[in-house]
Amino acid sequence: MNFINPYTEIYFRPQSLKTENHLPFYKEVIWIFLKNLDNKLKLFQHRLNIVFTDTEESRKTMKFGSIYEYRQRIEKPFNEIQESEKRRKLLEIVYQAFVQIGTENNWDLDVIENAYLKSINEIGVFEYFTDNKISKNKQLSGQIKMDLKGNSLTFFALINEINSDTTRHFKLLETSEDNLSWHRMFKEFGWLDNQKFGLKLLSGELWIVLNFENGEVEEIKRPKKLELKKIEDVLNDLKKPAYNSVFILFGF
Repeated sequence: MNFINPYTEIYFRPQSLKTENHLPFYKEVIWIFLKNLDNKLKLFQHRLNIVFTDTEESRKTMKFGSIYEYRQRIEKPFNEIQESEKRRKLLEIVYQAFVQIGTENNWDLDVIENAYLKSINEIGVFEYFTDNKISKNKQLSGQIKMDLKGNSLTFFALINEINSDTTRHFKLLETSEDNLSWHRMFKEFGWLDNQKFGLKLLSGELWIVLNFENGEVEEIKRPKKLELKKIEDVLNDLKKPAYNSVFILFGF
């Protein structure tokens, strides 16, 4: 369920570039590209940092263990163009970062190229759909949809009755994107029983599901190894409002 591999982030050096270049949608662009990579590079334990600078540096790429860094000088006109064009320009920079680092590290460049070509047509909106899962009694089909706006990630349950063309949408949870991309909280989904479908967390000790019978979202706590308070603390953290930020990366 998690496609954020390698974990990819944008930083600014110096910090003043952050306010000069407003990019509230930058995660959406990165996620579109990573979604289309579809984990085919198999970089599950790696990280790629794109660092915007105000100077042209002699070395565009660096590597620190499993962390790759790509440096890109950001021009002042970048912030003066329309958002749609800015998104495309940002996608090109992400693509160039993967191509250059991939060339240096023998990554599959065809995978990167195909992900870029798919992303061009999706650049305005981020959506992700999981595979469908059938309930045990084979009467209902469900899948998870994710929408990302800025740093706010929303999960929906999409349910339809077998042999029906009508799909019903139910909002399950709105949370910070960090809980998927960095904290890796969301790994599994499925049917808890024949009527309850949704997100499975903490190895099944916490479920956030849609009860199709009454149309209500339910939070089901099933403590085994974890204390109930720990499960409740995790749930409360998931419900905290997302914040918009881009961090500064300090030099090594």
